[in-house]
Amino acid sequence: MKTILTALFLAGAACAWAQSDELYVSKNVFTPGTDTVDIQVTAPNFPNTVSLRIYNSVGELVRILEHIDTIGAFTQSYSWDGKNVNGDKVASGVYLILFKDNQSLHTARILAVQ
Repeated sequence: MKTILTALFLAGAACAWAQSDELYVSKNVFTPGTDTVDIQVTAPNFPNTVSLRIYNSVGELVRILEHIDTIGAFTQSYSWDGKNVNGDKVASGVYLILFKDNQSLHTARILAVQ
């Protein structure tokens, strides 16, 4: 998984301001613990398994915001406060938002600045 995530970072798989029908990210620069990043995801196909995860630039999982099986079309909004799974603020750096469903994979990059 780390190899795939590294390739996504290097290939520029996401624009700085991610906007699409499936993944929308409100901002691309924020301060962890002070700001939040609003994320909206849509998975029109069903049944489906959707997953929304955040990784750091070396491919380590930072936080799972969602992992759910759906029986209908799925649209949901999330807010990430820049904290990891343990509730600690993440370090400054680039983070990858990865939204995956059964048919597709969407990514966005954001920059955390202290």
